[in-house]
Amino acid sequence: MAQVLPYNDMGSRVTFWVISAIVLCALIYGIFVIKRDDQEVGGDPFYTDRQLREMKAAQASESKD
Repeated sequence: MAQVLPYNDMGSRVTFWVISAIVLCALIYGIFVIKRDDQEVGGDPFYTDRQLREMKAAQASESKD
């Protein structure tokens, strides 16, 4: 199979590290920023599973009183 671009060992290594760095930055962003993002979007609040359980427990305790 003919190669479209000439093979360059050093260029391939640099490209690999650049792509790896971009993926690592996206992973870190996803873990630390998006994980804590619970702002309202389009007027509808985003609730995590933990928040939903707490809300159900609070409603259940209010209905008992």
